[in-house]
Amino acid sequence: MIHRAPDAAQTGGTGLRAELRLLRRVGNLPLPSAGAWHQSISAGYDSLGYRDDRTNLDRGHLLYRGASTAGENHFRLDFDVSLPTRTRLRPIRASGRRSTTLVPIDANHHPSDSRQNEERYHLVLGHSRAALGGDWATTLAFTRVNRDNTKGFLRPDPDFDTPPGVSNADGFRQSQDETDIYFDTHLTQHPGKNVRWSSGSTSSTATGAWTATTSSTT
Repeated sequence: MIHRAPDAAQTGGTGLRAELRLLRRVGNLPLPSAGAWHQSISAGYDSLGYRDDRTNLDRGHLLYRGASTAGENHFRLDFDVSLPTRTRLRPIRASGRRSTTLVPIDANHHPSDSRQNEERYHLVLGHSRAALGGDWATTLAFTRVNRDNTKGFLRPDPDFDTPPGVSNADGFRQSQDETDIYFDTHLTQHPGKNVRWSSGSTSSTATGAWTATTSSTT
């Protein structure tokens, strides 16, 4: 997005500047242990955008981690939640290589409910222990992603003379859901000082669904 300085003359693309705002907060907090179970939680928040309406990217992040040991068994659990909300800005129209005064500065041509949102949930369970003269490790992970997108696109119109009542923009609304499951178990052995080999099994499956609608506007 292009911005003009308060004292700049209105001369095409010259004398313009961009104003960007950024806010970031990050924290990590150890939680009280529950017996042999040790745990912590981390959180973060980012906000990035211009001064204009609906040009922001907001992202929240939360991570819980826990681990425990019982004899030769080691257990771990990670739960990661990411909730970014992104709104994209559509570039202003130009006449040739120069910006045009027919489109106001800071104009946003996306629909009023435009967004590019993604919610991500990630759970990992892990176990490891000594076995058969080596190290045996198992990991099971679940990931769920939900996306919700609404965008708009201006049609080419070099002369900016679209008649009243005639559509000059197209858009779409789209929803996507994804589920991933990952499993791995393997045994790592050290038969010699400089020799190491691993054997095991890995599998991964994924499912998804999406819906979409399109529209034309003026």
